Amino acid sequence: MPIPFNCESCGRALNVRDELAGRQIYCPDCMSILAVPLYAPPDPEPDPDLALAAAAPAPQADELSIRAEEPAPAPPPSPPTPSMADLFDEDGDPVLRRAAPAQSTGPRIGAIIGGLALMGVSGLILIIQIAAGFHGALLKLMVILFIAGIVTFIKGLLGKTD
Repeated sequence: MPIPFNCESCGRALNVRDELAGRQIYCPDCMSILAVPLYAPPDPEPDPDLALAAAAPAPQADELSIRAEEPAPAPPPSPPTPSMADLFDEDGDPVLRRAAPAQSTGPRIGAIIGGLALMGVSGLILIIQIAAGFHGALLKLMVILFIAGIVTFIKGLLGKTD
């Protein structure tokens, strides 16, 4: 026999299965947590005037009534707490945890601009060398700056941080 009771927050009339007695459910209207009573109140004596109304077919259960009869979801499990043995090694020294691996979060605009700047400086050095007649003194610096600029630019596009 269903257990009839009302929501304490919104006043909605609920009928829940006997198996849910003493458990907690959610009100389908206001989503507040309700404690299902342990017993159903006794049925009143049948009234002869209501006998005709009792013979009428029962109304169909709506979606909200069906959800009120469902059990409340189980709470999520709590994370395990580490014991003292997990925090210290055999010698009594604290156990060091590894750092989380770096995750790529997308292009790094600073690295992209820095790479372009390095390549621009190497181009400026090339122009200076051409104007000076290619003495070769700055040729190594130009090549190193250009390669460093390309590497920085590509790492910036890939989102690498190391």
